[in-house]
Amino acid sequence: KNMRIRIFILTMLIVPLLFSACKRDTNFGDNGSDGETPSASVNITDPDLLVVPSGFNFATTKNLDVYVKVANLSFVGERFRINVYIDEPSTGKLTTAGMTDEAGEYYTPVTVPIDLEYIYIEKISVDGSKVAEKVKANLFVRTTFDNGAEKSVFTFRKSSSGIDCNSGCTQTYNNHTGNITISSGQVVCVTGTFNGNITINGTGILKFCGSGTVDSLVLNNSARAYILDYAVLNIGRIISNNSTTEFNNWSDSLISNHCATANSIAENHGKFYIQCSLTVSSTGQFNNFGELYVTGHLENSGNFDNYHYASINDYVTVASGATLNNYCQFVTKSDLTVYGTLNSNSFTKVANMLAVNSGGKITLSNQALISTANFTNNGTVSTSGTKTNVIKVSSVSTLNSGSAINGKVQYCDNNGIETN
Repeated sequence: KNMRIRIFILTMLIVPLLFSACKRDTNFGDNGSDGETPSASVNITDPDLLVVPSGFNFATTKNLDVYVKVANLSFVGERFRINVYIDEPSTGKLTTAGMTDEAGEYYTPVTVPIDLEYIYIEKISVDGSKVAEKVKANLFVRTTFDNGAEKSVFTFRKSSSGIDCNSGCTQTYNNHTGNITISSGQVVCVTGTFNGNITINGTGILKFCGSGTVDSLVLNNSARAYILDYAVLNIGRIISNNSTTEFNNWSDSLISNHCATANSIAENHGKFYIQCSLTVSSTGQFNNFGELYVTGHLENSGNFDNYHYASINDYVTVASGATLNNYCQFVTKSDLTVYGTLNSNSFTKVANMLAVNSGGKITLSNQALISTANFTNNGTVSTSGTKTNVIKVSSVSTLNSGSAINGKVQYCDNNGIETN
């Protein structure tokens, strides 16, 4: 059943009532000069003498009246926790929190910096599942998102990359067929249609704004590649030959037809479909701010941070010394094996076996929920913070000698714990 949340925000400016002093540098010029050279200053100590330009606003904060309504409750009196953040929830910049009433409504006044463009409103259900929405903090906003079972529930309104192919290009290729080599110091923009290979050397930069096929994208040295907002691209191989390269995707239509390896920084802000497996090497850092779909497995030997939605069709391995941080929704349709560290403050779903090996560690925080068919623990599960977290097992639990589950954890097994 879908639930709808409507959020209303009214903004009022807080204007300071008193100013005591101001010093303004004024360009008078010397001996009839045109005033381009500053040669004098004026000290104003009497507020009555202060000349303020028309329309100037001294306010540094603004008040938001935040209204949240959860429609289509599952039962009468169902309640939800509402968190209001001034930045992405993963940053922990919580400004206020509360519970909806029996009608599924919540109101709170919030004071935020005047230049703040967005706030983030998060709804947490009793089972620990979370939905967050990015809301513009202007005079009046109404936004709706659903809390059903489909992945569209987690629709994320990503901000623009702020990068385009209209400026800052040392060379532009439009409707090009053939190979491109980008030299150090060059900024190459690709528009229209493209078909060929691209190699980036030195400090070269690629800005891809078009559509088409790149059979091979090679990043050498400190190369950077940006697949921008409206690009529609199929990539064969993405090859990073150095730990200082960067790959950034903002497109909602990026498909990789081969397996991918992140040897350095790779970020996804859009929708990235890898039609094979993904490997994060020991020098790699993969940050997922958008939607990531991997048809094969994920082998993480470095750092993998999920801030939104990641779906892995096959097994997931977190190697010894590696870290997987989940701040939103992470799903594997097979097994998740932890030799290193799994940190989760949100929802992690494992279709088959979650195994924590000897030396492996899981840390749960912020009412995190792990849902798995089977759970085998030979390592350590612990918690951070004061909130209670949940591990839900639908089939077999094996808690071997030497393993530990510590902290605020509610452990739920439909059949009881088989081995303890």
